[in-house]
Amino acid sequence: MDIISERWLFKDKGQNMCYWPPYKSDLLKTKAVMSHQDFDKTKAGSCVVNVKYNSTEYSKAKSKMARLLQEQQDVSQTEEEVSVNVGRKKTIRTFPDFETNEMSSDDEGLVPAPPKLPQKKQVTSAVPTTPKTSVQDRDMAASTSNNACTCKCCIENKVMMRHLLQKFEKLSSDVKAVLNNPHRNYVAEDTQIEQMTFTTADNEQDLQHLENMLSENEYLLKACGTLRMLGGKDITETTRRVLAKMVSTTLAMKCNWAGRHEKIAFSKYKNILKLILATVRKNPHSREATQIEVENIVKSWLRTAGDRDGGRSKRGKAE
Repeated sequence: MDIISERWLFKDKGQNMCYWPPYKSDLLKTKAVMSHQDFDKTKAGSCVVNVKYNSTEYSKAKSKMARLLQEQQDVSQTEEEVSVNVGRKKTIRTFPDFETNEMSSDDEGLVPAPPKLPQKKQVTSAVPTTPKTSVQDRDMAASTSNNACTCKCCIENKVMMRHLLQKFEKLSSDVKAVLNNPHRNYVAEDTQIEQMTFTTADNEQDLQHLENMLSENEYLLKACGTLRMLGGKDITETTRRVLAKMVSTTLAMKCNWAGRHEKIAFSKYKNILKLILATVRKNPHSREATQIEVENIVKSWLRTAGDRDGGRSKRGKAE
């Protein structure tokens, strides 16, 4: 008995048939069932199936299968007990010390039957014989011991099955939580994006060239996949790492957010800001970052550009 995807079912000559994935690993088979995965039918085996239960949730199907297995086990144990009782012969106790000699109705009126006398015991061996009552008592004690052992084994099996069922339910809930986790596809999506060599902008022409290149969606995805590898423990650190990779300190000192005091207005580069926000949100630690939070960090980073790369110490010596 096992769980299959309804996509693998088909009809053949009026019978329910199913394909089975050609995987050797139980983990791969479980993933294939849970994701309703399609596979090469020519490499898969097929067999006749009897559908016991349908469900849209994998955990419910697993619980139902465990209950069916438990019911089958209980039925098989009952059948075994019945077969043992049927095959057992009833012991008939006899009394050889007295001889029974019944007369038929035809013999009435004839010579009366002799009185029943106890027969003399003939000793044929010097070894004393064991009374039959003791043998029967011993057999009964052995049977009682076997029944007690069987009942104890049944109790232990039920306890073990209950423990395994609890473990299985916990495992099913953990798998369901993993499947419902929105972060589980990050690695798979990022590995499909081709990485690129990113060049830091040193002047306004480089910044404008980057802005133009990011207008293409494919280039934007590649740049995002490259910059997200920088990481960061929170929104602020991630944003600053991305800015340091995109803009040099020399160029950052010539920029501010609004372009005041004849500086370069960083707010007009919409594609660059879009790339920064997308990269920050790709980091699981800054998944919930908002646009206003990222923009405020960009403003602060541009404002303190003169303090980086030893600028603060140089200014202190000059004073």
